[in-house]
Amino acid sequence: MLSLNKTFGNLGLLDVINEIENIPFGKIKSFSDLDEFAVRKLKERFEKREDYKITFKDNTVNTLLVGYSEPKKYYVTAERKGTNSGGTQNA
Repeated sequence: MLSLNKTFGNLGLLDVINEIENIPFGKIKSFSDLDEFAVRKLKERFEKREDYKITFKDNTVNTLLVGYSEPKKYYVTAERKGTNSGGTQNA
C-alpha cells in the first residue's frame, strides 16, 4: 500500500501539501523529485482550486544502462493566486 509518509528530499507528501497550502498570496514555491503518486495526490487536491496554479514538469534523469529505467521524478511549482486584501474567506 502506498503511504502519504513518503519523503521527497527532506519533506514528506503531507509536508509538501502543507507547504503549498501555506504559500502567501502571490508567491511561488517549488519542489523537486516528487514521484507519480505524489503528483497524482497533488492534482486531486489542487486541480479544481482556483486560488492555486500547480505545474508539473517531468524531471527524470535518462540513463543509458540497458534494462534499467529510472523512476519518473517531477519538478512541481505551486503558485498561490490573488492578494491578501482582507476580503471575506470561506472556511
